[in-house]
Amino acid sequence: MKITPQKTTQIVSILKSGQSTREVARQCCVSQTTVQKIKNIGCPNALPRLKGRPKCSTPQDRRRLAHFLQMGEASSSSMAANLLQQYTGKKVSRWTASRILKEQNFLCAEKKRKPAISKKNMKARLKFAKDYKHWTEKD
Repeated sequence: MKITPQKTTQIVSILKSGQSTREVARQCCVSQTTVQKIKNIGCPNALPRLKGRPKCSTPQDRRRLAHFLQMGEASSSSMAANLLQQYTGKKVSRWTASRILKEQNFLCAEKKRKPAISKKNMKARLKFAKDYKHWTEKD
């Protein structure tokens, strides 16, 4: 079936109004494939529709999470998520906060603690310090 130029302009105008190809196909009584082909030819600069679930955080929230870590207000992603909720009222899980911080090249991990010095090593250090306390740089 051949599509007339009038039908093509009608399809293009409806597409430019922001309707989906499925809605346009229903209105104009043509297949969705036909509408898609006309869209590719008639509207090459049309923005693609966003897919998937919308993001729960704005770019400002993302910067704020990074700021919390840089300024030392938070030491983990869960602390940063709690601070974000206090400041903005948006509830963000610690996993989401961690993912956002990883995208910004932050490593969300607690600092490992060094083991304490053993009694034996403590005595050996003290003995060394007492034995050589009178040494100077020239010795």
